This record gives sequence, structure tokens and C-alpha cells, in this order.
Amino acid sequence: MDQSSANATHALDKATSSRIHKDISNIASLALFLAGLGYFILTLAIPLLSYQWHLSQGMEGLLGSAAMFGAIFGGVAAGYLTDKLGRRVMLISSIVGVFIFSVFSSFTWDIESLVAARFLIGVCLSSCYPVAASYLAETMAVKHRGRKFCQAMLVNCIGCVAGGIA
Repeated sequence: MDQSSANATHALDKATSSRIHKDISNIASLALFLAGLGYFILTLAIPLLSYQWHLSQGMEGLLGSAAMFGAIFGGVAAGYLTDKLGRRVMLISSIVGVFIFSVFSSFTWDIESLVAARFLIGVCLSSCYPVAASYLAETMAVKHRGRKFCQAMLVNCIGCVAGGIA
């Protein structure tokens, strides 16, 4: 590590929190809230959808796992896209994408369109965790980093609970 990198690292480790740090922490927490909400929200709705659309067990399984399959495909591309487009663009894109495909999923007309919407939500959610975590790791002072990670993970769990309530 050269001297200028060492000085920058030392300055970051000793820095105090500013408004931008709070904004980054809040945005990262929002991304993780959406991830928790996005992955869990359908869990309790599957029995209702199964009753309404007369789904087979295989289709219930596909519906329940569509977001995870999307996350696998999105995860493969997310690292490359983050390197090319930047973390800020990817984090904003993933949040906007989750919102758009969540709205789309509320207007689906059959099970296939809902599975497609859930798959696309998973693609968008796949970059939330790593990008939010890297933002927190690179911008927070050492003395605040652990607390901010825990806060973000707590908000992720709150997102799961909010999905159950919704």
C-alpha cells in the first residue's frame, strides 16, 4: 500500500459521521429492507394464490423459488455490471427495479406472469446485498462500521416481517 492510500485509509478510520454517511447508511438499509421484503412477502400468499388459481404443488414450488432463481442469474451479472456501471448506479437500479417489478407483480393476470415478475424481482435484488455491504464497508469509519452493518441487517429482518404483515 502506498503512502497516499495509507493516509486515506487512516483518515477514513478516524472520520466522524456526517450527513453523507447517514444517507449512505439509510440507502443501504432501504436496499436491504426491500431485499428482505421481496424474498419473504410471497411466502404467506402462496396458499391464497394456490386456492385462487388452483395451482399444483410443482407450480407452488416454482412460484416460491422464482425470486431465488432470479437472484442466481442476477448474481452472475451483478458483479460485472457493478464494475462497469458503478455501485451507485447498481444500487439505485436495483431499488427502482424491485419497485417496478413489485408493482408489475400486483397486476399479474396469471401464474406465469407472476412467476416472471418474481424472477425479475430476484434479478434486481441480487445486487442489493453485496453493493449495500460494500458501500457500508468503504464509507464508514471503523468505529461505526459494525453498528451500521448490524443496523442494515436488522432492517433486512424488519423487511421480512413487513412482508408477512403485508
